[in-house]
Amino acid sequence: MQKRRTLALAALLLGVLVSCRRTETIAAGFENAEAGWGLTLPASWDEERWRVLTSPAASEPKPLHATLFVYLPTDTALRPEALLEIAVYGAPEWKTLAAEPGPPQGELLAERDGRAYVAALPQSNPYPPGSDAAKGFETMTLTPAAVKRAFHLR
Repeated sequence: MQKRRTLALAALLLGVLVSCRRTETIAAGFENAEAGWGLTLPASWDEERWRVLTSPAASEPKPLHATLFVYLPTDTALRPEALLEIAVYGAPEWKTLAAEPGPPQGELLAERDGRAYVAALPQSNPYPPGSDAAKGFETMTLTPAAVKRAFHLR
């Protein structure tokens, strides 16, 4: 399932970069009014180096909402990579997904009104070790604890 989720995130990223419904840069925080949550952005996030992409997710089961925060390397020959995905699942779908064998499918941030708010973080740094892109990505990488502190329900 982890391989399928990784492939789904890659497909989502490629599909969204080609045709996304909304791309935003936000200086101090991000609010997803439709999905009912917000995120206080860390000071380490250089606003020129990331974007928010909101699009239907490619993974199964499909979340109700999916928001992808993407790192943009300064070297435009390198592909943008996911820093964080926050997905909102129906509670029964999340329970099924969380019970699957293997590594966790994400970190449960909160539950409310039959919805589960879940964060997925990268497993590793996707850029060549020592490169400017790797250093920038590492600076902006969050821990599950940092995401939990920054996340809030509206």
